Amino acid sequence: MIPAKNDPIPISTIREKGMESIVDWFDQHKQSFYALGLAYLSNQQEMEELFYQAILKVHKELSRFKRETSFDTWVTSIFIHICRELSEDRSLLARVESEHRPDLFKALDYLSGYEKEAVVLTYIKGISKGEAAQLLKVSVEKLKELLFSGIHSLRKGMGYGATFNGCKEYH
Repeated sequence: MIPAKNDPIPISTIREKGMESIVDWFDQHKQSFYALGLAYLSNQQEMEELFYQAILKVHKELSRFKRETSFDTWVTSIFIHICRELSEDRSLLARVESEHRPDLFKALDYLSGYEKEAVVLTYIKGISKGEAAQLLKVSVEKLKELLFSGIHSLRKGMGYGATFNGCKEYH
C-alpha cells in the first residue's frame, strides 16, 4: 500500500510493483485529480480517457522521475499536460455536453489558460502557491496576479458582479 499524500512516497515500491501501484496511487488521489480534470473536460468518457492516459504516461516516464520534486507534483504536471491536450481535442458534442457541468466548472471555461490553471491548482487541487507556480513555470508573485484576476473573472462569469477588491496581497 502506498502512503497518504503527505507521507514520503516510496518510489522504490512504486517502481517495483509498477502499474499496479500507480493505479493504487491514483485511486487514493482520485478526488483531487477528478476535480482538476473537470476544469478541462466535460463528460465521463473524457475523464476515463484522461485517467487512462495519465496512468500509462506515469508508468512510461517513471524511470525519469527525480526526487527534486514530490511525486504528487510530478504526476500533477503530467496530468495537466494531458488535460490540455484532451481539452484541445474536444468535439462539438463534448462542448454541448459541458452545459450540464456545475456552474463553477462552466465559469472556469471563460478564464485564460494560466488563470484557470492557477485557480484550479490552488483552490480545487489544494496545492501550495509555490508548487502551483513551479508547475506553471511562473513566479509566486505572477501566480498571485493570476489568482486575483481569475477570481475576479469567475465572480463576473457566475453573476456576482465585477466589483471585488480581494486581499491586498494579491493586488
